[in-house]
Amino acid sequence: MITDITIYLILAGGAFGLMIAVSILGGLLSNYLFSRNPILYRRLGKISLILYFILVLILGFSLIPVMVKLITDFLVSQMPAIDFLKTIHSAGWYIVYAIWGGYVLGLFIALPAMLKSSFFSSEKPKE
Repeated sequence: MITDITIYLILAGGAFGLMIAVSILGGLLSNYLFSRNPILYRRLGKISLILYFILVLILGFSLIPVMVKLITDFLVSQMPAIDFLKTIHSAGWYIVYAIWGGYVLGLFIALPAMLKSSFFSSEKPKE
């Protein structure tokens, strides 16, 4: 059973807040940097792509325990007589680990193709 989701809420909120802050900062600096130093602009673009990828992963992974807890708590509170829901509620971490495993498996499958197709490059991909 998942008891405390505070750390996951902090991670999700922090990742989301950093996405917004970096977007605002990038928007404010983009015209200045692009006109003054296009090479630095491209490098910062590549760094921001990697940063956003990491933040999306943090956000995605941290919201899974939150959603599993909220959904299982709600279902058990609405239908307490159903034993299957109590079993699902008590096995909350196993559900989280299974979903995280699916995320990791998908990442391991997709990451080589992403690297090969210049996913983390701020330039257009080569045909």
